[in-house]
Amino acid sequence: GNLGFSIKLQNEISISNPDDKNFSFDIKVYAESEDLPQRQGSNPVRIKINSSLEISGYATKISSGGGFDTYTIHWVISSGTNDLKKAKVKATVPNNVDFAGGASATLGDGKPAYVSSVRQVIWNIGTIPANSGKEERACIGKFNVKVVSGFTETLILNTEVVGEDNFTSADFKKKINQITTGS
Repeated sequence: GNLGFSIKLQNEISISNPDDKNFSFDIKVYAESEDLPQRQGSNPVRIKINSSLEISGYATKISSGGGFDTYTIHWVISSGTNDLKKAKVKATVPNNVDFAGGASATLGDGKPAYVSSVRQVIWNIGTIPANSGKEERACIGKFNVKVVSGFTETLILNTEVVGEDNFTSADFKKKINQITTGS
């Protein structure tokens, strides 16, 4: 026969050291019955706990002049208790918005780059260390965009971050629908 069960874990794992990562727990199940001559046990099973991946985004106005307003777009990424690999962020720049350079990143293999043929900003981060976004370990990408002055505009559309948990191999994908001048 089969035996099913679930175990409720706490919502968030307490991290005492920023280098704490790759959490797992071991389970061994035993069954007893009047119909069995002795207690039956399963083979031990190690359960790996998936990480998490979150992204937030906002815009700050940095200058006005010549009929244009320039904004810095900020992407802030946080990871859970495992390293994430193959991390990448991409977003669409609307037709009424111009990419204006100024790209930088606090972590990763590169910085956000504009691909004009598809009007997308792409940031190939690579590896995001465990516990990024907590304490001083923020993973932040920035770049500037320019719009006609005085308009409340959508500056960035369909931001998506993807990555793979290096410990459990789980895939992650998170989205932000838009970043606006009022974000």
